[in-house]
Amino acid sequence: MQNEKIGVFRGISAILAGVVFIGLSSCSTTRAKGADSPTTASAATEPRQRTLLDADWLFHLGDITPNNQVVLSSFDDGQWQRVQVPHDYVLDGIYSSKNDRGHGYLPYDVGWYRKRFVIPEGDRGKILKLDFDGVFRDSEVWLNGQSLGRHQSGYTPFSYDITKLAKLGAENVIAVRVDPRKFEGWWYEGGGIYRHVYLTALAPVHLARWGTYVVSTVPNGDQGGDAEADVTIQTTIENGGTAAAKCEVVSEIVSPSGETLKTLKISDSLAVNGRRELVQKPVIDHPMLWSIQTPNLYQLRTTVLQDGQPVDSTTTTFGIRTIRYDANKGFFLNGKHVEIYGTASHQDLALALQYRIVCKNGACSSYKRRAATPGERRTILRTRRCSTPATGWA
Repeated sequence: MQNEKIGVFRGISAILAGVVFIGLSSCSTTRAKGADSPTTASAATEPRQRTLLDADWLFHLGDITPNNQVVLSSFDDGQWQRVQVPHDYVLDGIYSSKNDRGHGYLPYDVGWYRKRFVIPEGDRGKILKLDFDGVFRDSEVWLNGQSLGRHQSGYTPFSYDITKLAKLGAENVIAVRVDPRKFEGWWYEGGGIYRHVYLTALAPVHLARWGTYVVSTVPNGDQGGDAEADVTIQTTIENGGTAAAKCEVVSEIVSPSGETLKTLKISDSLAVNGRRELVQKPVIDHPMLWSIQTPNLYQLRTTVLQDGQPVDSTTTTFGIRTIRYDANKGFFLNGKHVEIYGTASHQDLALALQYRIVCKNGACSSYKRRAATPGERRTILRTRRCSTPATGWA
């Protein structure tokens, strides 16, 4: 049968993924903090600043046509409902047997969101991005009356570069139109901005979004070998500035016990609007393998430097393990046969309670969502939108 080698993680961890990898790159980033509405993104001393924009949104149920006025900063939204995101407005509808059973017997309609926030003057010269972790679905976004774009999928995150449209030191207004009336699945999907929203401020030279990629291969790992692990680190950097730039990427691998095992450095040049992928290939001796019993995780700390100063940094978690599938014998992890027990969760961030009950301590049993009365269904669905899975899952 076929051998599937190892753990590849672009910032997303899977159940059987296990190597934590931390990389340092020579372009620094700034980390932002959350704020009240209108949100003020305070300038930070760190390179990458990420501001949580979940608080104090305004919501209107039903479409507004034409929409050329509702997207303007001057539009009167004083009668709109104040909400916090993550927000699923479909749950506030009235249950009816006339509505689709698979989608919770609830009505689906267009919704509008607006939010005011302030971008500090200190962010001048940085790359500014508006990041949405998830909107269900078919969303259109405007900033200060100008269209940023449209994103149809309700299950994938998306981001817009707002550097040229943002007002620094002043109030900015986001408008979002959501249309969940066309379903993507046959289960309850909801509607609205149901995951987090961030403002990200970056140095002109920075790590690309999901810009660290880690692959590990254990020689003879499908036979239980663990003498060494060959690691490949792919780091993507970008230059959004107005001049060519040189930078250095520093990648540090930290063991599950917190010990720095490897420090690798690589330098490169970037043209204006340039994008480069840098590759480093360290070897880890006697790696601590990821398994269900011992879920060892490494970290890759990536730092980007310019003129010796950090301008961006991220941390990537990864596990080292070998997997193999056999049509007759089943699944093997690190050379050992493992029975897989799964769940029918239709979202990657679904139902924290379900993960704790069904997958406690790595032992999963099957889960089937039963029919429920409207009252019971409301309870189930209100716990469906959660931000993180149970503790211990990568």
